Formats: sequence, structure tokens, C-alpha cells
Amino acid sequence: MKIEKSTQLSIEDKKEKFICAIMSLILAVIILSFINYLIFLVYRPNIDEIIQNAASISVVDKSSFAPEPVERAQYIVSVVLSPFVVLISYFIMYKIIRNNYFFTKNLNFIYIIEVIGTVIGIISLFYFVFAQDNFFYSQVDVNFLFYAIFLFPCFLVCTFLATKKEIYNKFFSIILGICSFILIGMLLFMTIFNKNQYYGGLAHFDASFYSVTQVFAGKTLIVDFINQYGLYPHFIEPIFHLIGLTVLNFSIVMSLLTAISFILIFLFLRKTVSNNVISFLGFASVVFFCLLMLRLYFFDAYLQYWPIRTIFPTILIFLSAIYLKEENRIIYYCIFILSSIAILWNFDTGAIVFLSWLLLLGYCELYQQNKNILLKNIISHFVTAISIFSAVIISYCIYIYIRSGSFPNFFLFTQYQHFFYISGFYMIPMKLFHPWNIIIIIYIFGLLYAISSKENEYLNKIIFLLSILGFGLFSYYQGRSHDYVLTLVAYPALLLLTIFAEISLSNFKKYGSQLYHNLVFILLLIFILSISIFSIGYHFDQYYQYSERGFFALNDTKTSIISENIDFIKNSTSNGEKILILGGSLNGIYYGESHTESIVNVPSQAEILFVYDDNKLSEFLLKNTEVKVFVDPSNFWNGNNPSRLITILNQNYRVDLVSHSNQMVLLHRVFDKSKIFRINPEQDIISQISSDMIFVQTPIHLNDNFTVQVLVKPAAIQLPYAAIVGNHPGYNNFEGFIIQQDGSTQNDYTFVYGNGTSWEPGIKFHLNAMEWNYLVVRVENKKILVYRNGELIGSVNVTGTFKNSEMPLFIGNWIGKDRQFTGSIREVLISDSSISDNIIKSNWRSIQNNVSSIL
Repeated sequence: MKIEKSTQLSIEDKKEKFICAIMSLILAVIILSFINYLIFLVYRPNIDEIIQNAASISVVDKSSFAPEPVERAQYIVSVVLSPFVVLISYFIMYKIIRNNYFFTKNLNFIYIIEVIGTVIGIISLFYFVFAQDNFFYSQVDVNFLFYAIFLFPCFLVCTFLATKKEIYNKFFSIILGICSFILIGMLLFMTIFNKNQYYGGLAHFDASFYSVTQVFAGKTLIVDFINQYGLYPHFIEPIFHLIGLTVLNFSIVMSLLTAISFILIFLFLRKTVSNNVISFLGFASVVFFCLLMLRLYFFDAYLQYWPIRTIFPTILIFLSAIYLKEENRIIYYCIFILSSIAILWNFDTGAIVFLSWLLLLGYCELYQQNKNILLKNIISHFVTAISIFSAVIISYCIYIYIRSGSFPNFFLFTQYQHFFYISGFYMIPMKLFHPWNIIIIIYIFGLLYAISSKENEYLNKIIFLLSILGFGLFSYYQGRSHDYVLTLVAYPALLLLTIFAEISLSNFKKYGSQLYHNLVFILLLIFILSISIFSIGYHFDQYYQYSERGFFALNDTKTSIISENIDFIKNSTSNGEKILILGGSLNGIYYGESHTESIVNVPSQAEILFVYDDNKLSEFLLKNTEVKVFVDPSNFWNGNNPSRLITILNQNYRVDLVSHSNQMVLLHRVFDKSKIFRINPEQDIISQISSDMIFVQTPIHLNDNFTVQVLVKPAAIQLPYAAIVGNHPGYNNFEGFIIQQDGSTQNDYTFVYGNGTSWEPGIKFHLNAMEWNYLVVRVENKKILVYRNGELIGSVNVTGTFKNSEMPLFIGNWIGKDRQFTGSIREVLISDSSISDNIIKSNWRSIQNNVSSIL
């Protein structure tokens, strides 16, 4: 085939640009690496001081902080300098290659060496970073050999067919479009759940849902309390006033936003990539690598990222594509308004969206030849950005003032960002060699292409936007460098690979085999992108089950402990009532489903990280006089620092009601300091009890008349003097009381108490082995009475008064730890008064009715 001279010159120019691009990329990476090394050598912040300052305002342990000031500085400097370093690197290499006779004379040889070196370099890089077993990305269970030999060639053929004839391209558009929306439908149902069916970490869900429940109830963010994921609850609140707020409805709204995010990515690719096969491969890669792959190892909806952190970046990508093709001024202003709202919605990604749009406009002006007009337009963009952002902020402040009577305190807006990114809470350092290297190289190459290419202005601008946006979104991974997090932030890189595949295919179609690197890139990129299709197909059954589970979650009628606890709260409160629920990571579910409001202005349980929020709870519990307090014992203990709250509850509150499931209690404040109770998560509350009954496991002070109640099931064989409950002998001896076995006589027990100088005559009684015994010991008017299962079984007169012990109460043993009781002690209740025979019989009937399954 005869090649025209102009085409030959164009091919040589392309080879020269390829050589320049590869060498520029290598030089840029070397320069940035050197800058980062200098920062590492020079910057020596005081880590201990950062941790100390963070610990002073936090309720979490110092060991939870891992500040990364050096790594953060390296990242920020690299992001800021990358465009300039890439630009400088390109011009240095361009000058060297253009002005060097050696390169001109040996262009073809150098080009072939560069192509071979690039192939080896890419394969080596992938192998090096993925070969390690601790990267879960390389652990997806697929038959790689089968894919490489049989399926990959099929994808490759389809790609070339779609390029060769438009009719094939349209056919693939229909088929693959249907497949794309099937994927979106699966994703939609995959993240639908109800109050009983959330399968991920409840702490993650509570952190995203609790603030929505409180805003819906009437509270205002950064006025009443703060939320680490932004002000999004205010923007979606109107939706729930229309459809009602439940866990199910919230999940549906979040699922729809997630689906919209992926639809925007799908439409963006259709608008940007002409080859429908490549477009679909790129879309499927984003779906799989950024979401579905996580479902295989870490099934958690993790709404904090999809959709909270992705909806506005995907809106920016899609609308920018429309603007760059049409330059519609309405779209121009809409993006400024939306990017300003994005900052309020979620500061982490909102600020990146806003800056990325502004930088894109600045980059677009570089195509303007007249420098005066260029400067004028850049200033105009900046003024527009400030004006619209100010208008959005002012409008929001007015709305908040009308709503709450106070202006928002924006000093609190970024408090969690400071706590995480500056103080280093739960941060993980980046590994030097890791798949993140590939992501960053893609962004650097994207900047290099946008700076050096002059062929397709639209694609150059889109590539620039994705590179800048990708650098910014990468900050989330830089802070918490978990493997899972990298997949969440990688979608701009996958979109760039898709566009590069389109560009390589277009160039291959135009220049044929004269430019080897285009064919190499097509093969590599299609191979990488099409892995997602095979992986989705391989695990389709599992994904279908997840989606099916979400579909059945729409029928929210299942009964569980959570739903029973919610019913208990609803039956004990009125709609909109201000209460306090101590339910750990279930707080958001309890408040949202019971339609109640927290009386205390604090974040969710998972977000109570600051001392002042923890103090709010303590201060309220101490000052409370009539507000209802609900406690879920099995989840209350999941907090960061519950010990102080437990002490306050032990000393100031009593049990008023117990749920049917025995997993939720309603507490009321009492002011008699002698009444102390403790919620023990290892022992179930099993019966409705009278108001003068209390839980005990701390030093107690009782009157001369008191009652001890125990629900106990002894084993047949006991150690000598096996102790059920007591606080004897006291620090001064002959103090406190004890219920223990009478020496070695199996399951014959005694109750004795001390008068300060001696032990009063005890009373002996028998407990039935391998059966539940409701044991009551009454001390009343110098008389001890013993009841078993509601019936009096013995009594004895005593002469001395009871002497209190300062020892803690021991259950199932005593202070010497050599009198271990064998069996089950289900409940211990102590009252500092003598209860009546009628109450004892009533309690026994209640026990029989409520816990017949254990009797």
C-alpha cells in the first residue's frame, strides 16, 4: 500500500509525540518522586503533639490516631504541582527530541524500543503491584486463562466490528444498552433494605441515617448538632415529608441517587465515546470495580460514598460534557449553582467538584489565542464562581435562620474533616508500591495528554477534567488508605482508560499498523476493561441474590428484635415526642421508625467522638427529671466511652417497663440515691417488675429492711459454699450478706448477714437443681423470710441490724474466687425495702407468663 507523503509525515509526527509523551511521563514521575522525597527529608512535624491535642478533645483512645502530616503534605504539593511538572516535562522532552539529531535520525528505532519498553513497563507494573496476596483486587475468583483465551478475543472482535460498520455499532448500542440498564436495576435493588435487613456495618448506616431522622424531626445541622458527611439531610428532607421517613424509604431514595449516578456515567460515555462496545466496557468497569467487586468481600451499602459522595461529581462529569459540546450558558450557570450546592451537600467532594469546574473553565480559555481576552474570561469565570457561591450560601443561611431562628455555624462544618485528616483518626498510611500507583500514573498521563494534544479539543477538555477531578477525589484514599477505599475513588481513572481506548482505536483506524502503540494500547485497554464483563457474569448468581434480597425487603412486615423494640418505643411515646434512646448503632433506626426526636443535640452514636458531645449526654442524664430514657442493653455497650453513662444510670434511674422481647427497657429518673441499678448485657431482663426493684452490681447501701430476688437454675453438682450473690465479708469483716450453699450439701443454701461484730443466725433452704427457682429473701423487722416460686418456705428471727458492706456485689462467686456457682443466674434484683407477699406472687406469675420457654 502506497502512503502519501503528508500521511507519512503525520505518522512520523505521531511517533515523535509518542516518544515525547512516554519520556515526559517518566520525567514527570521522577520529578514528583524527588519532590516528595525532599518533603520527607525536610518536613518533620511533631506527631506526638498532634495526637495529644486530638486526644484532649476526644473521647477515643490515643491509639486510634495516626496523623499523616508528611504524607498529606506530599499529596497536596503533588496535586498542586502536577500540571506544572507535566507541562515542564513535556516541553523539556519536546525540545530535546526536536533539536537532537540522534532522535531525528533514529526515530523509527527509538519508537520501536519505546513501544516494547512501554509494553514491558505496563505489564511489569501490573504484575508488581497485583502479585502480592494482600491486595483483594487480585483475589476475584475467575478463570483467568479461560477469559484470556476465549472471551477476550470475542470482546476484541466486537469492538472492531462496531468501528468498521455503523450498523454493527447501532446493534451493539441496543443490546449493550439493555445490559447496562439491567446492571443499574440490579444495583438499585441491591441497596434497598428495611429496618430488619441491613446486612452491612450498622455503625456505617447509623452515621448516614441518624442525622436524616433528626433533621426530619425538626433539628438543624451546624446549629443543633453536626454530621461528618455534610448537610445532605436538609436537601433530601422534603422528599420524606412527601413519602414518609422510614429505613425502607431512605434506602429507596439512596438507591435511586446511586442509580442516577451510574445513569449519568452511562450517558456521559455514550456522549463521549462513539464506539458503543468500548462505551459499555467502560461503564461495566466502573460498575464492577467501584461497587460490585466490594459486594464480593465487603457487603455494605456504604451510603457515605455511593451516592452521598458521588452524585455531584457524576453530575459535573455529565453536564460538563454537554457544556463542552454546546457551550450552553444555561448549563454553565447551572453547573456553578450545583457545584456550590455540592459543597454544602458534602464538603469532601463538593469542594473538589467546585474547583474542578473552575479549573476546567480556566483550561478551556487556554485555547484562546488573545491573551487579553484569555485573562478577561478567566477573571469573569472567577467572579461568576464567587458570586453564585455567595448567593447559594446566603440563601442557605436565610433558610436555616427561618427554620431554626439561628444562622448556621460554619466553623463546625469541617470539624470532622479536621478530626480525621489533620488529627489522623483511623487513618491508614499509603504503601509505597500499591495499585494506587497505577491510578496516579493514569491521572498524570491524562494531564500530559490534555496539555500536549491538539487533535480533539472536546476530548482534551474532558480528559483534563477527569484528571483534575480524579486527583481531588483521591484525597479520600490518601487519608484512609484501605484497599476498599481505592476502588471507591477510582472511577475517573476508569473513565479515562475508556476514552484512551476510544482514541487508540480511532488512531489505529486512521493510521493502521504504522503506529504500533495504538494497537498495543487497544489490546491492553480492552483486555483490562472487559475483565469486568467476565467478572460480573461469573458472579451473576450472587449479585442476583443480593438484588432479590433487596426486592423482598420492600415487603417490610418481618418481625424481629429490632421491630419489637421499635413497637415498644412507639407504644410508650407519642408521635414527635422528645426522648433519649441509648441504642448504639441502632439509634437512627429507633428514632426514625418510632418518629421521635432525640432530646439531646448530639450526632449519631458512631459519630460521638468529641468530649463536648459526650458531656451533653452525661449532663442531660444528670439533669433530666421527666424525659423518657430507652436503653437497648445489647447495643448500648457499643459506644466509645459508655462507662460514665452507665454509672449515671446505675445511680439515678430505675426500670419502669421492659419490652416483650426483653431487649429494650424504659427508664425513669429517681432521686433516692440509695436505689442503684446496672444493666448487664450478659443477663436478660425477664419479667415486668415493680418500681422499687433495682439492678445491682456496685457497692450498695441498704436499709434495715430490704429484699433480694434471684432467678436461678442450679446445676446438680456444686462446689462447697458455692456463692449465688453477696457482698460479704466486708472490708472490716461481719458486713454485708451472702446467699451460698450450705457447705458441701448439694443445693441446700443459706442466707446470712453481718451486724458489724458477728454473723446473724442464717436460714437454710433448698433450691431445685436443673430448674428455674424464683428465690426471694426478705429482711423485715429483724426477721428473715425465704420464698421459692412465690411460696414462703422458711423464716427465722434475728437480733442484730444489718451492717452495709463497701465491697462490690459479687454474682456467681465471692471475693476469694473459690466458690464458683455452677448453673444459670438469669436475674438479680435488690430493693431497699421489704416487698409484700402479693408482689412476690405477682412477680412469679409474671415470670411464668413471660418466660415460660425457660421454665
